[in-house]
Amino acid sequence: MDNTKIINTLSTSRFSTYLYASKKHTGNEDEQLALKLYEWNATVSSHYLLPLHVFEVFLRNLVSEAIENRYGKDWPVDPQFNYTLKRYEKAELESTVKKQKHYRDANQVIPELKFYWFEHLLTKKQDVRLWKHRNFLEKAFPHSPYETAEELRQELRERSTLIRNFRNRCAHHEPIFYHQHVLKIYEYIDEIIYWRCADTRS
Repeated sequence: MDNTKIINTLSTSRFSTYLYASKKHTGNEDEQLALKLYEWNATVSSHYLLPLHVFEVFLRNLVSEAIENRYGKDWPVDPQFNYTLKRYEKAELESTVKKQKHYRDANQVIPELKFYWFEHLLTKKQDVRLWKHRNFLEKAFPHSPYETAEELRQELRERSTLIRNFRNRCAHHEPIFYHQHVLKIYEYIDEIIYWRCADTRS
């Protein structure tokens, strides 16, 4: 087997990270070890696809429900909600709505908005408007270990940021072995889903 041909196929620039990791481990650039690490990285990333998928769908739906709870089913085109958004959040939402030639409902818009758009609404600024409104967060997370909506929302934001960054690395086939939370991501997802719905977690 010609390792050079394999490395060229994968691209030398992409593979350099794995060669560097092999050198840190053995003291020399070890192509065979680097290839094994590349395979390991791809395998572990693929195992994360399902939990990452579930988490992303969960977060999109959670935030959408919170907005609807306050602003109604047509929140993507509600001027009052639009007014609460930061400039880049507003621009992202308006651009996404405009791409829909004939707006019908929020279900058109939710899957088209970027993951980070939903994550960025998990802020203190939205506590009163969204997360505390009609006790939304407490009702949405019956198994939450946190006593206040603020604590739960902050934990959701911190974990969502970590999970999104990790998800992006997996989606773009980037190395994840340097990610400091690689062993914790599944646990973070598992716990959050349980807080929301024990059946879904099972």
